[in-house]
Amino acid sequence: MKLRTLPRIILPFLILTALPSEARAANPRDGAWWLAVTTERREGYVAGVVDCSSTEGKNRSIGTERLSSLQKRATKHYADHPDQAGKLAVRVILEVGPKKALPVPKGGEVYSGEHGFFDGNFWRMMSEDQQLGFVEGYIDCLSMVQPKGAPFSKDPAWYQEWISEWLGTTQRDQGVIRLDRETAAIANALKLARNAGSAAGSEPRRSPEESRK
Repeated sequence: MKLRTLPRIILPFLILTALPSEARAANPRDGAWWLAVTTERREGYVAGVVDCSSTEGKNRSIGTERLSSLQKRATKHYADHPDQAGKLAVRVILEVGPKKALPVPKGGEVYSGEHGFFDGNFWRMMSEDQQLGFVEGYIDCLSMVQPKGAPFSKDPAWYQEWISEWLGTTQRDQGVIRLDRETAAIANALKLARNAGSAAGSEPRRSPEESRK
């Protein structure tokens, strides 16, 4: 197995590009949850929602706003509307997000591919809180756009660990990642984890490309 060692860097959260029932989850990720978790967890959650919504939900406009901006606006929404503390975070993010594509700012990058830069390299640069938030955000969004899709039966932390093991990266040394998986979409790895049904770190039988449907 080939590994690539890269310097650890901090990735700025810049440009990206039938609803789940609040009563469905025993511990819903709503306003109370949002205000209780760390800013990094919220950042990761927004990234997961944006990746899912822009690809699975075909909502390309939401990926044109900065992740940090969406996170701050969602937080402000809950602060300004305490009566909506029971509203799911995924709903709020989609509501406060842009309804039309925003122009790319001067010097901004445009990413190609279905999932843009939400890949293995992006994953290894995130903190554990951001990774966990990403998984939670993607799962919540996917349950919204694909309510009849295969369920995620395990705790989000299990999927987070599985993805890290599959990519060959750890928080102890984020500079290491498998060469053949550094550009694999996080979303495809998450779907592989959903289908794995085995201990974290086990080798899935299908490639990321085969897991897209």
